[in-house]
Amino acid sequence: MNFELKENKLIISLVGRIDSNTSSDVENDITKIINDNSFEQLVLDFENVEFLSSAGLRVILRLKKKYNSLS
Repeated sequence: MNFELKENKLIISLVGRIDSNTSSDVENDITKIINDNSFEQLVLDFENVEFLSSAGLRVILRLKKKYNSLS
């Protein structure tokens, strides 16, 4: 997972598989990045995600509820 802050836009690039085995770690890592940065818009980049399970979708939904700026 990588991230960059560009013009008040926090872009988090995800890599690999996001499934029941990895979803809690992914959510914790994303939350830490979010808490450590100031931004107006949050972007999750799934270009390099090989697989996204329903557990991964739940992570996205929880983040969307918490951060309306998620796109």
